[in-house]
Amino acid sequence: MFPAKGGYYARCEGFEIAGLDQMNRSEALAAVEAAMTRPTVEQCEELVASLHAVTARRGDDAEGQMLAMALYAGCLAQYPADIAKAVCMAFALRKAKPNWFPTLSEINEACETATAQRSVLLHSLKAAPIERAAA
Repeated sequence: MFPAKGGYYARCEGFEIAGLDQMNRSEALAAVEAAMTRPTVEQCEELVASLHAVTARRGDDAEGQMLAMALYAGCLAQYPADIAKAVCMAFALRKAKPNWFPTLSEINEACETATAQRSVLLHSLKAAPIERAAA
């Protein structure tokens, strides 16, 4: 994939999974599903509020801020909790001066990119054939 800003990034298209029996497939699925656990709305609102506190932004009335908070929190709530937090931290710590509050599109794209490999792994595990033990 080639981002609009130049450069490139790798994107995982799939995993080849072999040698799974039902027990280790179940364990692997449980681990990946646990890694896909989403944050609560309250956790997402905390992340957005923290990001809001350390970035530059345009002035907005209270109603506009509440709407933005709900939209950003809703976006973050679609992704694993650790990824939502890491994406917000990355935007908070960018070296750009001034460090502007990211757009919803930037947040969504960063979360999508960070989640892609886990999503593909989860799909691959669910689709992987189960080997039968030799009798």
